[in-house]
This record gives sequence, C-alpha cells and structure tokens, in this order.
Amino acid sequence: MSARDNDGRVDVRQSWKRAIERLRLRSPVGRFEAAVWVAVGVSLVADAVLTGYGLQRGLTEGNPLVALLVDRFGFASLVGLKVWAVAVALGVRLGLSDRRGWVVPLGLSLPWTGAAAINVTVLLAG
Repeated sequence: MSARDNDGRVDVRQSWKRAIERLRLRSPVGRFEAAVWVAVGVSLVADAVLTGYGLQRGLTEGNPLVALLVDRFGFASLVGLKVWAVAVALGVRLGLSDRRGWVVPLGLSLPWTGAAAINVTVLLAG
C-alpha cells in the first residue's frame, strides 16, 4: 500500500521510507539476505568486467539477445540490462514476505556467478 498526501497523490518520500523500513535487516534471515544481495553486486561486477575483457580480446557473448544488444549499442547495453534486472528484482522483493525475500537476490547471483566462472574458464583457456 502506498502512502498518499492530502490530495490523494502518492507521497514518494513516504513510500520510499516504508520500502526501506521493510528491508531493514534485523534478524538472522535479514543478514543472510543482505549477504545474498552483496553476492548479487559482486557477481554483477565480476560478470560485467570479465565479459567486457573477453569481448576486447575477441571472444563473443554467449547470450544471443545480449550479443545483439552489445553489437548494436555497445558494452553499456550489458550494464544497462544488469541494472534493469536488479531494479526489477528489488521491485519483486518488496512484494514478498521477509521470510522468502532471499530467493530474489539468489535468482540473480547464481546465474551471474556461473557466467563469471564460465568467463574465467574461457579466458584462461584462451
């Protein structure tokens, strides 16, 4: 439920305060979720940096959609897709209970960690 001002408009400041309050990390489950969100950040950066390095060395992107976007719009499109994915994940996270919230960042960090591991393997093999 969003906070509204006297005119019935959404009060963005109150909405953000409520969202932040919901994400406060006070319990052991909250700490675990925080660790998984940190893993999202680390895996995002690792995958993006290693992908960029691989592309500079002449390797190709394995995801056809990402390959098309990077070919057409440059490396910034990869970063933009990752930022968009995190934004969507945060939105989904706000709709879940605190007990199940850790699933959302795990859904991002696992594939990105796998992609970073594949990137390292391919770069070391090449």
